[in-house]
Amino acid sequence: QTCANIINIDFNFPESQFPYAFQAAKELIQIIFVREPNNRPSASECLLNEWLHHAGQYQISTTNLNNFIER
Repeated sequence: QTCANIINIDFNFPESQFPYAFQAAKELIQIIFVREPNNRPSASECLLNEWLHHAGQYQISTTNLNNFIER
């Protein structure tokens, strides 16, 4: 199932599993995971993302990580 989700670029951020997911992080993932390589941002463009500028300032709970991986 996980491989199929990756191949189909099928992902989401369920509130129950990502209650504190930051909008900027979600946006970064959404612009990176596109099928057409020419439509993906460059590494330099990714580094401009707001979430990366605040990395290390937040603690992220890993309580639901196993449930999410098993999805």
